[in-house]
Amino acid sequence: MKKTVDFSEVEKNARKRDLEIERKKHENHYTKEQEQGLGQALETLQSLTGAEYYVGRKRDPFAQVEFSQIIQANVRYLIKIGYLTNAERSLLFDLSCFIEIGTNVLVEKEDTSNNERAIENASVSYLAEQLGRKRQNISPLMNSLKAKGILSCAETGFSDETGRTCTKRTWLVNPNIICSSRKTSIDRVTKHIFKGTLKNFKVREDSKEVHNLPIYFF
Repeated sequence: MKKTVDFSEVEKNARKRDLEIERKKHENHYTKEQEQGLGQALETLQSLTGAEYYVGRKRDPFAQVEFSQIIQANVRYLIKIGYLTNAERSLLFDLSCFIEIGTNVLVEKEDTSNNERAIENASVSYLAEQLGRKRQNISPLMNSLKAKGILSCAETGFSDETGRTCTKRTWLVNPNIICSSRKTSIDRVTKHIFKGTLKNFKVREDSKEVHNLPIYFF
């Protein structure tokens, strides 16, 4: 029996996801305190002049530039205690180029912007090709980072808070290590996946010493 796909529902979820991403981008520009201050300033101008005003922001040439923030204190700590190998650190830096804003999911990236193109989760094979590496070399490193709580892998059927359901394995980066949004805008599902990770952890299984990161966002 063939499975019927409700394309209207798919389109609805895609629009919802796009709106959520735009909301997160907006939150990366203004804090709630800044928005309140802008509102009060406009009210003052209107009461003084009787005219209506609006805030127009000069277009920032970097407004559409995607970014990933390394949580420096945490990464320095992991380096200090010898938690990551040089190969793992190198790969983690490379993977930061493929992190989606808000969800911290590793996704396919294109050099040219195409809003009509559906966002696809990045597979290990895709990442290997983009990074000029061999899949058999990347796969064990990613699994090692997963075991250490730096990465996580959600199986088919994973849904983020925008309603997007993934049809293949989904790799995510721990926002407490590298984050691609404000800490207040991290996807709730992503936070749930990494909740409790990198807390009271050991560098070696036979060690009695436990460690905690200097900073936790959740």
